[in-house]
Amino acid sequence: MTMNVDVQDPRFQAMFTSHLFNLDPSDPSYKKTKATQSLLAEKQRRREEERRQKDDVLAATESTAGATRENDSDAPAAKKPMDPGLSLLVKSIKSKTEQFQARKKQKLV
Repeated sequence: MTMNVDVQDPRFQAMFTSHLFNLDPSDPSYKKTKATQSLLAEKQRRREEERRQKDDVLAATESTAGATRENDSDAPAAKKPMDPGLSLLVKSIKSKTEQFQARKKQKLV
């Protein structure tokens, strides 16, 4: 008895979008069947398609931005503001690294 899975069925959408429903081939109870292989292949196909779409959007955005930059060659390059939370995290890591290095030097002396 073979089971055919309709990967286009909207009821299976969560299998392809949620990490909670990932199949783990390294699990001891995992059985390699045609159905599980078709699910994995479809998930990989969708992931690749999504990556291509993001690349296309990024390329289109860059080409639009490039055309704008050519027109505004006198304007200075605008920096994107860094997220304050990320900035604090970077500062914290830098200070802790410096403290660690200072302690390491003291131990060696």
